[in-house]
Amino acid sequence: MWAVVSLVTLLSLKACAGAPHAPQTYGVVHYGEVQHRESKDLFVHCGDGTFIHIDYWCDGQYYHCANFADELSCSSQQTVACGDGNFVQPSQWCDGQYYHCPNFADELSCSDTGTGTGTGTGTGTTGSSGQCGQQAISPSSSGKILGGAQATANSWPWQVSLRLVRANGIHFCGGSLISDQWVLTAAHCVHEYSSPSYWKIKLGLHQVNGGAEQERSVARVIKHEQYRHTPHPYNDIALLKLDRPVTMSQKVTSICLPTSMTPDNTYCYVTGWGAVGYNSQGTEVMASSLKQARVPIKTNSYCSAAWQGYYDSSNMVCAGYDSLSQGGDSCVGDSGGPLACPSADQSRWEVTGVVSWGENPCGANYTPTLYTRVYNFLGWINNKMANN
Repeated sequence: MWAVVSLVTLLSLKACAGAPHAPQTYGVVHYGEVQHRESKDLFVHCGDGTFIHIDYWCDGQYYHCANFADELSCSSQQTVACGDGNFVQPSQWCDGQYYHCPNFADELSCSDTGTGTGTGTGTGTTGSSGQCGQQAISPSSSGKILGGAQATANSWPWQVSLRLVRANGIHFCGGSLISDQWVLTAAHCVHEYSSPSYWKIKLGLHQVNGGAEQERSVARVIKHEQYRHTPHPYNDIALLKLDRPVTMSQKVTSICLPTSMTPDNTYCYVTGWGAVGYNSQGTEVMASSLKQARVPIKTNSYCSAAWQGYYDSSNMVCAGYDSLSQGGDSCVGDSGGPLACPSADQSRWEVTGVVSWGENPCGANYTPTLYTRVYNFLGWINNKMANN
């Protein structure tokens, strides 16, 4: 097992060995085609080679398909079209709260009086800009392949890159923008580099060595006072205060802090520029552009059994898959980067976890990666932000 105390945590997905047995059709499976099957075997094809149980299709809860097809393809008289293939509830249209449509149509088409056409194609004043956890650019489907799936550029706009100034500005760790002047990351990333002068932050970045939309210096580095570095990171959380606020845009947006505990088995996304595999000499091959991986939250009992003595549910959450046949990953992301999960009402993304540590080599034995449980550190986060 490994504590990620150097440059990166690894991003690596395992190849999918197959999908559940299901008819090879697209869209909703017609009952007439499968009436000879038991109800537990009724599956729906997502359109990307994967299947979900029919009970999850258009259930209005979580995105069970990696490409979001189980919810984005639903429409009824109770929903309003965004104009890009997505639908929202009428109560969410022009509510002045969050951008519920990926293309912002639910707020951008509103007039000054707070009403809109409901077509998703109108123009008007912005109803509410800069809300956390909203994406202007829709993410791509997360394929289950070695090395992670290519992320659509700027589709995870809260992802930041921590650059080590004294090492020629190399990418060192990931982080999450949680307000216009604060970045959340892992304590092990800053453990040996606690001076603000060590750091530069790049935002709105896709190619790891490419241009960023914005850059900031760091004014404060705040590591958790009870952080333990060995034998494995514990209380692995830190905050970086930027030297000045960022400008929110389609490419740079904050992610919301969690408002509740993310339920077990929720599918979340982890993103980062970590390693995508190993070369013939066993050296990590690093990602050149942002990768993403879709992973489920595991139960505390599962995590405790998997990590035998190292897992603390008050401090950690684990996510990943436990077999190759599930097409999963067990070591994902970039150190300090976000584990982004949908909020309980599906209106925004929340940072459920901070990438902390896992096994070495990446994905060994399919043991889920460990993340710092952000919800249990909300008091610490809010206190530090308010008093610094």
